[in-house]
Amino acid sequence: VRHYYENGLDQKEPETEFQEWLVALFAKLHNLTENNFIPKSHYLEYGFQKIGKNFSYPVSEKFTTSDNDESLLSE
Repeated sequence: VRHYYENGLDQKEPETEFQEWLVALFAKLHNLTENNFIPKSHYLEYGFQKIGKNFSYPVSEKFTTSDNDESLLSE
């Protein structure tokens, strides 16, 4: 996804074989993830979106604490 946006392929046609491959891969991944629900959220995520430099993504509560790593492994 990062390479797709860094190459500007959302705004121009691919110029190399690598860029053509990126467009095809991005289209497949977008179709697989279209209309996915994000846990504990009230909105739908429509495929991939451009990710900024600073972002946060909802994380399961059991992965937010590092003080009890052993219990995470047993779950």
